[in-house]
Amino acid sequence: MNHEKKRLLYFQRNNMQLLLTCPFGLSSLLNNELKKNHFKPFNTFETGTFVDTDIQGMYFLNLRSRIANKIYLQMGTKEVKTFDELFDFLKSLPFPQYLTSSKISVTVVAKYSQLNAEKSIQSVAHKAILQSL
Repeated sequence: MNHEKKRLLYFQRNNMQLLLTCPFGLSSLLNNELKKNHFKPFNTFETGTFVDTDIQGMYFLNLRSRIANKIYLQMGTKEVKTFDELFDFLKSLPFPQYLTSSKISVTVVAKYSQLNAEKSIQSVAHKAILQSL
C-alpha cells in the first residue's frame, strides 16, 4: 500500500500534452466531443488533435472518449537532424517517471524526416530509453 501511494504521488502532473488520434475525417467530431467535456483542443489535423490536461483528464479521456482511437502522452518535442541528436534528446526525457520495466517495445513511423531509416531510428530510440531507465 505504501508503494501504491508513492507511485500515485510520482505520477501527479498538472500539465501534460496529449495527442488523440481518430479515424480519418472524424477530427471535427473529436473536437466537438472534447469541447463538450470541457477540454480545449488545438493543432487539429485530419486524424487527430492535441489537448492540454492533467492526469485526471488523461484518465477521463482514456475511459470516456468514444471517438479517439489512441491517446499518446507527448513527453517532448525537438527537431533533430542526426542519430546522435536523437539519442541525446530521447535519453534526456523523463522515461523513469512513466516506465518501470526494462522490457519495452518501440514502434517508429517516420514521415517527412531526414532520418528516414525506421529500423535505425527504432534501434537508437530503444537504446536511449533503456539507458535512461
